[in-house]
Amino acid sequence: MTSIASTIRTAINGTTASKFRVGDDEYDITVRLDSAQRENIRLIEDIYLSGKDGAKVPLTSVANVTFSGGIGAINRKDLKRVVTVSANAEGRLGNEVLADVTAKLKNYNLPSGYVISYTGEQEDQQESTDFLSKAFLVSLLLVFFFLVVEFNSIVSPIILMFTVLLSLIGVLLGLLLTDTPFGIIMTGIGVISLGGIVVRNAIIIARLSG
Repeated sequence: MTSIASTIRTAINGTTASKFRVGDDEYDITVRLDSAQRENIRLIEDIYLSGKDGAKVPLTSVANVTFSGGIGAINRKDLKRVVTVSANAEGRLGNEVLADVTAKLKNYNLPSGYVISYTGEQEDQQESTDFLSKAFLVSLLLVFFFLVVEFNSIVSPIILMFTVLLSLIGVLLGLLLTDTPFGIIMTGIGVISLGGIVVRNAIIIARLSG
C-alpha cells in the first residue's frame, strides 16, 4: 500500500529529483505527470506500479480509481484534532479583535465534542497574565514580610501596603484619562515596579515622620 500511495503521489504531486541554480537562486526540479495527464482519470488508471520482482502492474489491477472527498492533512495539538483559523488585523489591538470574534461566535452552536479555543497572541498574553499575577502576589507577600521584620509590627506594614492599592487606582485612572490601552505585559511590569517604589517612599516618609 505504501508503494502504491508513493507512486500515485509522485505522479500527481511530484517529487524533487534534483536542484539547479541560477546565480544566487536555487530551484527544485520536480518530476511528475503532465498537467493534462494529472487531470484525466483515465490516464491515471494507466499508471504502472513496480512489483517486488520488478514486473510492471497496472493500477487498475489493484485498485478502482474514483473521485471522492477527503482530508488533505490532519493537524493535532495535545493529541486532539485541530483546525486553525488565523488572520492579520493591522492597526488593531489583539484584545479588540478577540472581543469582536468572541461576540460573533457567542451564539454559534458547535457540534458535540467540538470546542473553540484562542491561541497565538491571546494564548501568549494569557500565560503572561498568569505569570505576572503570581509574580505580583509573591512580591507583595515578600514586601509585607520584610516590612514586618523591619518595623517589628503588623499594623504599620498594613498601612504602608495600603499605599500600593492607592497607586493601582492611580494607574487605572491615568490609563482612562489618557485613553491608553491596558497592555497586560507592559502595564503589569510597570505596576510591579511602581509598587516597589511606592513602598520605598512610604518607608522613608514613615521613618522621617516617626
